[in-house]
Amino acid sequence: MISDLRALMLSIAPLLLTMMLITVGHSLVGTGTAIRLDLDGFSPNVIGLVGAAYAVGFMAGTLVVPRMIGRVGHIRVFAAFASLLMISVLVQSIYVGPIGWAFLRMVAGFSIAGVFIMTEGWINESTSNAVRGQVLSIYISVNYFGITMGQGLIAAIDPADALLFIVAAILISVSVVPLTLANVQAPAPVETARFPIRKLFRISPLGFCAVFSSGVLNSLLSNFLPILGREVEPDNTFIATIMLSFILSGFLFQMPAGRLSDKIDRRYVIIGSASLLAIASLAALLMSVDTQGKLLCIILLIGALVPIFYSVGIAHTSDFIDFNDMVAASAGLLMIYGIGTVIGPIIGGQLLNLIGTGPGIFVVVLLIGIALGGFGLYRSIVGDTVHEDDKADFQIMRPTTTLAFTFDPRVEEDQYDLDLGDAAGVYLTASAAGLESPAYLDDSLTGEVIGPMETDTTTAVK
Repeated sequence: MISDLRALMLSIAPLLLTMMLITVGHSLVGTGTAIRLDLDGFSPNVIGLVGAAYAVGFMAGTLVVPRMIGRVGHIRVFAAFASLLMISVLVQSIYVGPIGWAFLRMVAGFSIAGVFIMTEGWINESTSNAVRGQVLSIYISVNYFGITMGQGLIAAIDPADALLFIVAAILISVSVVPLTLANVQAPAPVETARFPIRKLFRISPLGFCAVFSSGVLNSLLSNFLPILGREVEPDNTFIATIMLSFILSGFLFQMPAGRLSDKIDRRYVIIGSASLLAIASLAALLMSVDTQGKLLCIILLIGALVPIFYSVGIAHTSDFIDFNDMVAASAGLLMIYGIGTVIGPIIGGQLLNLIGTGPGIFVVVLLIGIALGGFGLYRSIVGDTVHEDDKADFQIMRPTTTLAFTFDPRVEEDQYDLDLGDAAGVYLTASAAGLESPAYLDDSLTGEVIGPMETDTTTAVK
């Protein structure tokens, strides 16, 4: 591992470039898909289902890809997923249909999860604890930069034109070059045990609900904000501006909110953010967001608040969890977020179909803001208070894959063991999981005991 930040950045620059190019391409396709379906007259129900298909594919990828790595290796898996992603995008350029596009977006979600796992694994292998926090910040900044570049291209390329998908496919294709030519040793996969989801809820009900709400809201807004932008002003530049405002405001406000949550009870930050979210959405419903200025102001505020739920929700949950279990718990929270991203566009599509795009979006946001704020207030009364000395320092987090959590400097370096077995499943050693032998692993959803875990052997969680 490399501890000098400058030397490390030179080492992983090709990997960051690969990540940026792929993120530009897939960000462009994500927004372009929603706009194109709307242009072709498909209902919000259809747009929501296509968006949910992407989320399902991404979740499946985070679960399946690690097993594939053990069989064929990092390089081959990365090349395969980049090719699949490029093919799915190219097919979108020559065929338009809800069922076909739902399948293609599912393939894209599965593939992009594989790509994230590859690049995050490589970067993590090269990083020591001394610079882990700085690398996390740089990694997330590159990720956000790629997303904003992709949204910016919406202003230059008409979503009704197949050129949008062709350009995205070219970017994805070019992204393969830096990584495949990089002189960086391919790592063994970083795998962790998972917390049972029910246990996560018992440990931190508010953190659990905040992360879930973030998933619902992010997927809802990512899929339907471009449609709302078209209704207010059918201009690609304005749509790009709306999406850029939504993304960048979230990036800029996460750190101030996180630092505030280090100084005061994190529950109050979640309650305050949820309350402001409800107020903003109620204002949008009452004043009828029918001009560019009104919509831009509302989106800037909502965009600043939504990502706070994810980062602060994870930080709040981490306050109740031993450092040795943090990556495992974060993996469970990422699953909760993923479930929210599937539900968001489906529910949103149904509601938008009934009452219209603008009212539908803001009604969902209002209800979630009220529910989360009210639940946070309840938890602040009946829940345990974390002493300031016991808090883990806040870190900006963006939902990508489980491996991203290993960049977090709050996580002890010996928590994860870079070891790969032959069985399918989630690989780790007992010492890496922080367990004494004999120990047992359980299913992440049900908590059902799966089998014994020996201290010196590698076990697969099915």
